[in-house]
Amino acid sequence: MPAVIEPAKKLVYTSAIEPMMVYIKVAMYGGLFAAAPWVLFQLWQFIAPGLYKRERRVVVPFLFFGTLLFYAGAAFCYWLVLPAAFPAMLTFASAGTMTPMLSISEQLSLVTAMLLGFGIVFEVPVIIGFLAMVGLVTADWLAKYRRYAIIFNVTAAAIITPTGDPLNLAMMAVPMILFYEVGIILARFLGKKKPADEPVAAA
Repeated sequence: MPAVIEPAKKLVYTSAIEPMMVYIKVAMYGGLFAAAPWVLFQLWQFIAPGLYKRERRVVVPFLFFGTLLFYAGAAFCYWLVLPAAFPAMLTFASAGTMTPMLSISEQLSLVTAMLLGFGIVFEVPVIIGFLAMVGLVTADWLAKYRRYAIIFNVTAAAIITPTGDPLNLAMMAVPMILFYEVGIILARFLGKKKPADEPVAAA
């Protein structure tokens, strides 16, 4: 009876300095993640005096919701996607012919990239709303190319997610598609209005 190789239950490191560097990176990334709202606030304090009152009223909601959505995307990835993604990735070695040896630095890079990717994905409504405000896109144009956007979102999700299984693909593609639809709604409210036709002067 062939021996069954158990999956690795502990992370490994391949150099003496790797564990210390991983702790430093985790502390640095965690500090940046926690300090981001304060940094944005200080940046806003520097920029705000040079803006008109109308511009300040517009920028504040974008900064607030943009930060909130980024944190929501990272939390969605950490609590829902990653717990399902890692077991799915390890099933490729379930036949007993390979033994996983997971390096802590490589796993940290993977987790960081996925957190950043989901954070950016959750920014889609804010980005679309801003583009609509400056007149680069319109709700009708976005709705017209909805089918192409769905194909693009699914393709991008397949590239970003580390596994090819339908569950992890759907967990990224579905939010991307939903946020695109939310972006269309925001574009209808925030987009530039077409000027009304001027009445023809009587002869």
